[in-house]
Amino acid sequence: MGTAFVPVQESLVSFVIPFKDEEETLEKLFRAIGDQVSKITPRWEIIFVDDGSVDGGWSVIQRLAIENPANVKAIRFRRNMGKADALATGWKECTGDFVFTMDADLQDDPEEIPRFLEKMQEGCDIVTGWKRRRLDPWHKVLPSRVFNFMLSKVNKVDLHDHNCGFKCYRREVVEAIPMYGEMHRMVPSLATIHGYRTVEIPVKHHPRVYGRSKYGFKRFLRGFLDMWTVSFLQNFRRRPFHFFGSIAAAMIAIGFLLAFLLVLLPLPVSVTAVFNTAPLTLMVGGLIAVLLGLLAEWNVHESLGNTKLMPIAETIGVNGNKPALSWRSVIQAGSCAEANARMTTSIAVLLLDFGSGSAGEMIDLIRQARETSPHTRIIFLLSESDASSIDISQLEPYACLYKPIEPNSMVELALNALNRQVLYAQRA
Repeated sequence: MGTAFVPVQESLVSFVIPFKDEEETLEKLFRAIGDQVSKITPRWEIIFVDDGSVDGGWSVIQRLAIENPANVKAIRFRRNMGKADALATGWKECTGDFVFTMDADLQDDPEEIPRFLEKMQEGCDIVTGWKRRRLDPWHKVLPSRVFNFMLSKVNKVDLHDHNCGFKCYRREVVEAIPMYGEMHRMVPSLATIHGYRTVEIPVKHHPRVYGRSKYGFKRFLRGFLDMWTVSFLQNFRRRPFHFFGSIAAAMIAIGFLLAFLLVLLPLPVSVTAVFNTAPLTLMVGGLIAVLLGLLAEWNVHESLGNTKLMPIAETIGVNGNKPALSWRSVIQAGSCAEANARMTTSIAVLLLDFGSGSAGEMIDLIRQARETSPHTRIIFLLSESDASSIDISQLEPYACLYKPIEPNSMVELALNALNRQVLYAQRA
């Protein structure tokens, strides 16, 4: 079983757009995104996150939300919290199968959206933009290129433009990656920790026309420190004692060496006085490093039971990371009309017998399920006669299974669908 193919036409596409003092660009950006994504799918949303603006940007968002209630969500912070917190908050609220992030300054071009989605359909986990021809002042471009080169080498994620805010993710990625501090620049590096694959595509970049840049020299210093944080997480997050133990071993070895030299070599009194306490200091420091490493290992051990789901791509014969589901959470109905009447709460999976009603009744039931739960997984159950009387290609956006289906396997089918693992049963 593998990850199910999710057609873009049947998917909800989310955009998370943090902004601060971008009043002039917000409506233009909304219209441009809508023009592009509406050609691909009717199901899309934009989550605007106002990160402490002091201009009239929030009023623009309020008006857009009134005019486009199905497409606009918005969050306003009381004060400036930073881009990472804005993204994390937006990610919690989005419901899309594919999640875009974009800057609000109109330097990212919405015409590139279809290219991102094409790459996602090829099976990528993250698609990130590469501003190959960046239209920013040299004092921003040069440090950024140096930083990107260093980051690729240190964290072993070979990209030209780690810092590009124009990205597209599968939903499972935004659910798995922690976002805090200023780690939004490190998303591809953090994604490799979880085993996700990032690809890069060149994108058009426009000069800033409205407002001013929110970034200064401090950004590069913070990025440099974050680079080493991610490098530590990549290499030692599950074995911190290897890191602290190496430091401890080096300090203790140097301490013993200095003590040995001070005893054997006829050094001047002034030199001996300077280095006399160094061996003991190094050894004590080494022991402290050992204790820190052991404490870190204990913390890892205690927290493993509370971590997020492991990034398992496929399973054979095991439950893996399947969510809890039992017969008590399964609702059974004898017809589409009965199912519509009983659908009072959100549902995760709809197993729809192709003979349970007319085409119109089934379409109405699917529409009702989508309205109740945007991420409902649809599985059609077909008989031999059903399969021979219809064009199966019309059902390609959904999963299809041939009857008969053992009753005891229904929960397993629902679990597979929740994990986007689809079995296509073969006719004998």
